[in-house]
Amino acid sequence: MSHIKKIVTVTSIGLAIFLVAILVFAPAYVEQQFNRVARPVVEPTISLEAQAMHDALFVVDWHSDSLMWDRDLNQQASFGHVDFPRLQQGHVALQMFTTVTKSPSGINYERNEATATDSVTQLALVQAWPLDTWQSLTARALHQGHKLHAFIAANPEQIHFVSSKKSLQDFLLARQSNQYLVGALLGTEGSHALDGELNNIQVLYEAGFRMMSLQHFFDNKLGGLYMVSVSKV
Repeated sequence: MSHIKKIVTVTSIGLAIFLVAILVFAPAYVEQQFNRVARPVVEPTISLEAQAMHDALFVVDWHSDSLMWDRDLNQQASFGHVDFPRLQQGHVALQMFTTVTKSPSGINYERNEATATDSVTQLALVQAWPLDTWQSLTARALHQGHKLHAFIAANPEQIHFVSSKKSLQDFLLARQSNQYLVGALLGTEGSHALDGELNNIQVLYEAGFRMMSLQHFFDNKLGGLYMVSVSKV
């Protein structure tokens, strides 16, 4: 019996270590596979004129999937979509953070059935997202939005959340004295984030969401995409 207990104990410890390793290392590995960087990185030589022109621009980017990955966006990474240090280095003024709530395995752009395997469900499991995110797309959007608010709360001198005309004006004024201040907006990729309930528009709005595309990969109750292949005769 003692021998059996030892086997069970060792197996349990091994399984626990395996699960912890998945939670810690798997998300970063997967993100690196989806967003590969050519190595070695060769940085181009930038002329003084080009740098001056770039510095004079008000740069706005309308899409980043960074919130779907569980890494601290206040810390600079060498892979994946943007983080705040890299946004500052790139002189980006406004960044729209789009929340990904459903994505087909294999990223098929031509056709995806509503019942197609959803890779975000797998990602939610691996990253130990809250239980409600395993089934609810609205919960997934809210979870990612909460992470953005947490990043801003931890770094309020460098990030300004934009959710209204007034907050945008405040941001523009503050940026005059802090050229590294980044404005952050929150949106969704596809209205399937509503879980088919129009009342969830208000739920997301109250959480700071200000942009929502109608479709993204999948049809939903607000519409869909019908693609016709046309060949020349």
